[in-house]
Amino acid sequence: MNYQHFLFSQLFMNHIETNETRYKDLSYDTIYGEVLMHLDEFSSSNFNVDTRSEYDCITDYLSHNILSKLAEEEEIKCMKSMMDSIYTYGKLESTDSYLVDYYVKLGSDVFNKTFNDHSKYLSENYSIDENVYQDYEGITYNSLILNK
Repeated sequence: MNYQHFLFSQLFMNHIETNETRYKDLSYDTIYGEVLMHLDEFSSSNFNVDTRSEYDCITDYLSHNILSKLAEEEEIKCMKSMMDSIYTYGKLESTDSYLVDYYVKLGSDVFNKTFNDHSKYLSENYSIDENVYQDYEGITYNSLILNK
């Protein structure tokens, strides 16, 4: 373990203990994988820069990516809205580039549950009406229609 790994894990645990996050009541065994995933994400992120202290870089990353429960609920709403758009205009896949940030912010468990539940909801309750509108540039639009 190097200093960055040590510092990241300490700051991660401090962050989740002082904020209402979904990680707060998880066991150490369960949270270990999440810490490693976030460490990897941090290492390749724009938060990890040489012009600021390691501490500041990590705390900024954590405050932007380890969400409070309220912020997580809002992020889930945004993810579902994005899924609605993807579904309306193409094939909905969990690996879609528009969904990558949600995977990082929500974590794999919340992301996968949200994706699977909302995908099922969309496919069972909606159909797509294509080319419902054309703008002055000739771009056509689709619409999501609730099945009766």
